[in-house]
Amino acid sequence: AVNPVILVGGGTLGRNPTAVYNLIRLAEFLAIPVSGGTGHFPTDHPLSASIPLRDADVIFAIDTPNPWSTSSLGVIPNPNAKYIYLDAEPLYVHPYPFAHHYPADVMIIGDSATTLPDIYWYAAQLVSIDPSKLRAYAERFERIKAIHNTAIQAGIDAAMRVRNDKPIDGAWLGYNVGRIIDDDTIVINELGRYSPATIRKPKSYFSTAPSACLGLGLGAALGAKLAAPDKTVILTVGDGSYMYGIPTVAHFTSRKYGLPFLTVIHNNACWNAVKSQLTQEYSSGYAVKNKLADIGNDLYFGDESARPRYEKVVEVAGGYGEMVEDPAEVQPALQRALSIVKEKRTQAVLNVICKKPA
Repeated sequence: AVNPVILVGGGTLGRNPTAVYNLIRLAEFLAIPVSGGTGHFPTDHPLSASIPLRDADVIFAIDTPNPWSTSSLGVIPNPNAKYIYLDAEPLYVHPYPFAHHYPADVMIIGDSATTLPDIYWYAAQLVSIDPSKLRAYAERFERIKAIHNTAIQAGIDAAMRVRNDKPIDGAWLGYNVGRIIDDDTIVINELGRYSPATIRKPKSYFSTAPSACLGLGLGAALGAKLAAPDKTVILTVGDGSYMYGIPTVAHFTSRKYGLPFLTVIHNNACWNAVKSQLTQEYSSGYAVKNKLADIGNDLYFGDESARPRYEKVVEVAGGYGEMVEDPAEVQPALQRALSIVKEKRTQAVLNVICKKPA
């Protein structure tokens, strides 16, 4: 392979730290970029990079039921590529169009934690026959590292460009949340990846599970704190998803059982999960043409400036709440709330007033 890529996003590999470490070793040995790896692969690793699948000549998907978006890339992103699929679930390794929806030239049924070392061993045997391959791998490593560094810097630049915008831009909020995450933090995220947040360790990042739906965040945060009481748990959630999670119950449970965590609400005054699907799937439909896409999807009282005071909900359970409207106050507010969670062992909620989607 000249331009291979490993896909791990949305799957189960990150549940087993051994599998993650074995993936790192294999990726480093063969200089293969790993895409979609938040929670499955260190996001600050030089090989953590998104490579266009249409340009890849080998696509290796590991423990991921939906390795790419068929709506944007089609079932087969590159008809000339070779597709490899590794999963413990037998149905997933049968190629399109039978049991699985994705192609597979090589199908491997196995546990990633024990199978990846075998693949590494066989790769080492092949390389020992032709050591000149190591030079090509070294060159590819540097190329992927440059792509990784460029993407990280682009994320920072995007945040800096909107750092003074009001209402607050999601890129600025995400950047600042990333700054308070460390190796002793567990992130529960219903908003998508916060780039350039650094997630190094397995079992430190959890997002929407295939079996879950809107509102999972609050319950997942409680579960994470219950399972790892010594960790700092941060939940990032939209205003709609926050309501879906029945916050009064969640905050009551947090107080009663001593499970403090920080909730950061990305308040964009909109059911954007619904609105975005409407506008994408029916871009020329009646609602879009007549500017009615907000009906039933807007989350404010009368006008956009009158938004629910979500930060007040936590107060009924004795927690700390704060509304953040000034972009300059995002980082100080995060630090205040985080110190309350860590030092006072009390739950905290930040209601961050963000831009409403167009």
